Amino acid sequence: MKQIFKFLVLPLLIGTISCRAQMVQTTNDLNKLIINKNQFIGKPLSDLLQQIKPPIKRAMVFPGSIETNSYFYFVSDSDFHKYWQEEKKTPPHIRVMVKEYNFNWDKPKEHWNDWTKEDEKEYGNLTVVDIRVTGSN
Repeated sequence: MKQIFKFLVLPLLIGTISCRAQMVQTTNDLNKLIINKNQFIGKPLSDLLQQIKPPIKRAMVFPGSIETNSYFYFVSDSDFHKYWQEEKKTPPHIRVMVKEYNFNWDKPKEHWNDWTKEDEKEYGNLTVVDIRVTGSN
């Protein structure tokens, strides 16, 4: 019985655990989201965010239009502006369009672009309709 466990069950468990690795380990992996886009279309935003290891630090969210766009960046607001001014480029980010367009993005002006774990919980149920990757490393 122990032999059966060693040769059948144990490899299956190890394989299952290793398959749970996040799709995006670094910002260099962001194109994997485009390759696997169909896994996320029609699913909650939280499913997409769970596949991204680098922490999202900045979000630009524009609710209230037919296509609600959200831009997720892996740099802080101050680093974003520094990158923009010095490099004349936009840092790597993902653009996510969601189906719901009338949700409340009510944050104080000084924290308008901050993305937090609480935001992830609050807006994680929004439905993804498209994903794009833009910016440069």
